[in-house]
Formats: sequence, structure tokens, C-alpha cells
Amino acid sequence: QGLAQIGEGLKRFGLEFIPSVANFVTVRVGDGRGYFQALQEAGVIVRPMEGYGMGDWIRVSVGTREENDRLLAELEKLTGSAG
Repeated sequence: QGLAQIGEGLKRFGLEFIPSVANFVTVRVGDGRGYFQALQEAGVIVRPMEGYGMGDWIRVSVGTREENDRLLAELEKLTGSAG
């Protein structure tokens, strides 16, 4: 359910992501390091993927419904999406 919740939110924001069956999703945000820092400042922990040669991407873990809602709300602010 959490994967579906995050996937639906990412689609609303027009963000590309790698479909997953694990407890995380890798998302192309453009400025992976910038998103990582902004989300950290907002108290949302994600992993930058530049160490894997994917500087445009971040990896987000699936959490509880409330945690996923918080992640999506912060991503919405950063992307300027009206999701």
C-alpha cells in the first residue's frame, strides 16, 4: 500500500521513478543533492544517489501512511506541483 501511495503521488507531480517491489523508490528530481538537503532540513530523511552515478536521483523509503504523506507534501513544495 505504501509503494502505491508514493507512486501515485510521484505520478501526480510528474516525477520519474524506478518501479520497485522493495521498501524504497528511486526518484529523478533533477538536483538530487539539493532535494536531499532541502528534505533533510524539513526533517524528511532520503538518500542521495550521486555515489551511484545518479546525481539527478534520490531514494526514498516507504514508511507509514503518515510518513509517506509527509514526504509527498514536502516533495510537492519542492516541485511546485499542485498535486
